[in-house]
Parts: sequence; C-alpha cells; structure tokens
Amino acid sequence: MRIVEVAVVGAGPAGCAAAVQCARLGLVPELYDSSGCAGGLVANAFLVENYPGPEAPLPGAEMARRLAGHLARFGLRVVKGDVKIVAGSNESTRLAFADQEIEARALILAPGTRPRPLGVAGEPELAGRLLFYEALPLLAAIRARGDVLVVGGGEAALDYALSLGRAGLRPRVLVRGGAPRANARLLGMAREAALSIETGVSVVSLRRDGDGVALAVEAAAGLREITADAVLAAVGRVSALPYLFPGASGNGMDEMTLWPGVFAAGDARLGRVGQVGCAVGDGLLAAAAAFAHLKGA
Repeated sequence: MRIVEVAVVGAGPAGCAAAVQCARLGLVPELYDSSGCAGGLVANAFLVENYPGPEAPLPGAEMARRLAGHLARFGLRVVKGDVKIVAGSNESTRLAFADQEIEARALILAPGTRPRPLGVAGEPELAGRLLFYEALPLLAAIRARGDVLVVGGGEAALDYALSLGRAGLRPRVLVRGGAPRANARLLGMAREAALSIETGVSVVSLRRDGDGVALAVEAAAGLREITADAVLAAVGRVSALPYLFPGASGNGMDEMTLWPGVFAAGDARLGRVGQVGCAVGDGLLAAAAAFAHLKGA
C-alpha cells in the first residue's frame, strides 16, 4: 500500500490553501476531489468581491482558475477520485479509491457542503436531469434553453440566479418567505439586473413537462403550476463531513482535530459560512495542525 505524507480531500478554497501551505512547510501533500478540478462551490459564484488582493471582483470561474494556478506554482494538481475512509489509528488513516488504497500519515478533510433537497414529490426522478443544485451543472446541461426557476430565498439563490442571467438564461426566483434573505450588496445587484423574484411561494411537487419541468406551487392565491426549462434548488447546504467521517457534525465545530492526525477545514467544519476568505484561513490552520502532528511540534 502506498504511503502519503498528507492527503487533502476536497479542492475548494480550503483544500487548495491547505495543500499549498503543506508544501510551503516542507510536507508532501496529495490533493483529491471528486470533480478532479480546483475551485469547489466557488466556481458557481456570480462575483467574489470581498476577498482581499484582486483589483476587481472576480467571477467564480476565474477564482477557480486562479486556485488551480496557485496549485500549479507549487507543483500540485488535483487528483480525481471519490474517497472513502477505511480505517484509522493514531499513526495513519487508510483511504480507499475506486482503483487503489493509500495510507495517509495526516489527513485534511475539506469536502465542503452538500445541498439540502427540496423534499417534494418528483425530486428524485428529475435530479441531475431537469433539477439541479448548483449553477454550473445546470449550465452544462441546458445551454440552449432559456427559462429557469430558482427555488430559495437566501444568498446562494440570488447569486446563482445572477450567474444564470449572465450566461444568457432567464432566471426567476421563487422565495417561500416574504422577502429574500441576502446581504444589501447582493440585493442591490439583483435589483440592478432586474432579477424576477416572487415571494410567498412554496413548492409542492415537480414533474416532467415535455422537455421541461412543471412545479406545483402554493401561494396566497392558492395552488398553481409554473413551467420552465429547468429548476435550480438552493434551499440550504449541510456539511459533507459526515459522509466521510461518521460522527463529525461539521455545523460550526469548535475543534479542528477529528482524530489524531485527521483535521477538518472550510465550510465542512465551519458550517454555512460560504466565504472564500474564511475557507482559506481555515485551510491554513489545518495545514499548520497537520505539520505539528507530523513533526511533533
């Protein structure tokens, strides 16, 4: 079995920062992600404008490209693969991939978050076909189509809708509450883009409608149906840590160390922070913890 000094799982901002910092500290990290690409969820972002350094706001795709370039400067790359933790001890953790197993002397888990489902009838049948949970998969699937219903009232929903609008689609946001829950800056951008937002709408079910999708929704006026080419659900996200490390909550964890030699970082640990700067800082802290564990500092 091949031995790896530091395995980093997840190539979002936290995982990329952790891998680079490990290399800077003289460790030899390997970075894994199920997508095989750097960026994670940030690649879907409309604009990253509160991260210090860039002279102008960066589209999420450009931020992801820069993360990949940062890795390359340190001779690092993202290895594509789904990871499963097989066994662990104080000395190492055994990880399994589809075609191999490795033994990591230190492990940094930065898998980010997973979307909350809508929890309505018809969702399992349409997920990944006409129903999506992130902007990029939707854009890859329906580039030639126009009307998209974005379900959700938080910052992610508005951000995704702005990204879809920039790509030439016609997004319409359906908010269950009386108003979107987003920061003033994002609300201002939504107004400038004349983003269509309907409040007081709850989704009841989904069904295929020809080549598109139909949503049954409940509003003050009663039950009705809305059709579109696709749906993007953005009703919240949860830590992906429990899928890799049973027993880890990831919802605002106070401790970074899950087990001797196993460290959590980014939104998988912090919860739904969703900020590049926070994720990068947490990745740096996880790298420092891995270094201290390996070197006995």
